[in-house]
Amino acid sequence: LNGNTEYFIYGDLEFQLNHVISNINRVLGVDTYTLGTIPTTDPKNIQYTTIKALNALNDIVAEFEKEYLVEGSVINVYDNVGTETGLTFQFKRA
Repeated sequence: LNGNTEYFIYGDLEFQLNHVISNINRVLGVDTYTLGTIPTTDPKNIQYTTIKALNALNDIVAEFEKEYLVEGSVINVYDNVGTETGLTFQFKRA
């Protein structure tokens, strides 16, 4: 084996996030992080390969086209985090 682990998990957003939270809490301690507001979604089959928890969290919410916000030790997931301002930002290369 080359140390890489690859597997798939089929489940809705809450199920997928619980998988990641369980692994975080296994390492850091029971109930270090919890899930807060999580929208109802259809299940998806997501591939995991030797990945860090933060990367998995980012990949999961992107797969479900959502955004997350960590408030203290609670992870909340929303359709959009923040408010649209209508502002456009540009930058100029030097």
